Amino acid sequence: LSRRFPLPSSRSTVGARKTQPPLLLHFDVNKTLIHSDSVQMKTIEDGIREGIAELFWGFVRHNGEEAVWQWTQDKPSCYPPEGVPPEESGSLVTYAQFCKDTIKDKAKRKEKV
Repeated sequence: LSRRFPLPSSRSTVGARKTQPPLLLHFDVNKTLIHSDSVQMKTIEDGIREGIAELFWGFVRHNGEEAVWQWTQDKPSCYPPEGVPPEESGSLVTYAQFCKDTIKDKAKRKEKV
């Protein structure tokens, strides 16, 4: 099933483009959002893996020239964990962001996420 939701008109949104495409969401019969991307050739499995990778936070450590991601061991969350010392906060990233920053080849990145 697909459902189109109209976006606000340009009159109601300051600075909005005049021609915005509608938001198109795809649901299966159980009203579950389908998480795939045919443009970027991402399967549902890829989308789920990437979504999960965005919930796990860790610190970037450097082992010589190699960057290593170390999980904080906090519960998965959309938000960074609380209580991170200020000197550590700059190296705090999700696993998905770490992969995007360190693995430039998309095919190799897809394997790691």
